[in-house]
Amino acid sequence: MSVRVVAGHDLRRIRRSRGLVGLVVVSLVVFVGGYLIGGLLGSGQDPASVVRVRLLAIWLVAGPTVGFVATVVGAAGLAGEREARTLRLLASLPLSRAQLVYGKTVARAGVVTAAVTLGTFVSLTAVAAGTPVTSTGRLVGFAGFTLAVTVSYAAVGVAVSTVVSADRVRAVAVGVFVATLVWPRIMGFGVETFGSERIELLCQFLGTLTPFGAYSQVVSDSGAILAYEPTSAVLGSGVMALVILAWTVGSLLVARHQFPKTAL
Repeated sequence: MSVRVVAGHDLRRIRRSRGLVGLVVVSLVVFVGGYLIGGLLGSGQDPASVVRVRLLAIWLVAGPTVGFVATVVGAAGLAGEREARTLRLLASLPLSRAQLVYGKTVARAGVVTAAVTLGTFVSLTAVAAGTPVTSTGRLVGFAGFTLAVTVSYAAVGVAVSTVVSADRVRAVAVGVFVATLVWPRIMGFGVETFGSERIELLCQFLGTLTPFGAYSQVVSDSGAILAYEPTSAVLGSGVMALVILAWTVGSLLVARHQFPKTAL
């Protein structure tokens, strides 16, 4: 029994769940919706401004939606097994708890990432085709960080499902996601309040210490909504990638450590 086998078992469960399939479809459709909204908002502007507005619209519409979907889908993994009374059976098979946690994460992150990959490809290809001034590097970075934050939130959802009881897991998962969503804005008040450049930089950096905060800092225009001009290396894309990676790895470590204590 391996991670691959556990992931295969979980994918079959996902396909049988209309609710989960619906959420995955939503995570695909929102990219097209963001692109269309950006086209309406950028109508009549110069090509460079159209690109900026369309990418901002895709980020604003798809970014939070994808994070929400990945978190909920991830949280439903072990919780669904407990509700169906099959988790005890899985735990009795010749596999380690780590394999079970990683297999669930691979399946849950994989199915959402597949939809997100298609969504980003369609929407960003349309952006590139419609405006010849588009920077290929910017589009690749946008797509890469979108996929990374999707995996990160799926791992967060799996971690939540190992920490709380099955009847509370979805509510707690949504609460955790909302907290990571509003945290950058909370820290933004500090940026607007204090006059010291060091304190402003500290608040800016603290605001990026969630998956959505780091994602926004990289893909959103500087000074637009949640992003800041990277006046220091701590606000650069390299550090933001490490923040998202830390949430992913940290969530998996929590899940691996906590799962043996989870009520089956």
